[in-house]
Amino acid sequence: MVSLRQKRKNKKKHKEYYAVYKGRVNQPTIFSSWGDAHPRVTGCKAPDFKACVTIEEAREFMKNRGVMEPKEIFKEGAGETAPLPNELAFYAVAHGKSPGIYPCN
Repeated sequence: MVSLRQKRKNKKKHKEYYAVYKGRVNQPTIFSSWGDAHPRVTGCKAPDFKACVTIEEAREFMKNRGVMEPKEIFKEGAGETAPLPNELAFYAVAHGKSPGIYPCN
């Protein structure tokens, strides 16, 4: 028997992959970020997509729809774009009283 605590824990699992079978895509695609998948399904008539915890789950979703080799778009995260300690860093303000580029202190 699964406890209520375990059920809550399972529900909170972070979704890592988004399999978009039908939406604003040229071909069925698996994305590694909701930011990339969201505009392809939101506002579409009858989109067919699934948020998945693993890449295997996303690929299985596609296989169940007859797609053996979906397009896969994976992002690596911040990677080298994040500043290292003791490295100059800046931030930008696009709108407001004082738009510009400023150094981080």
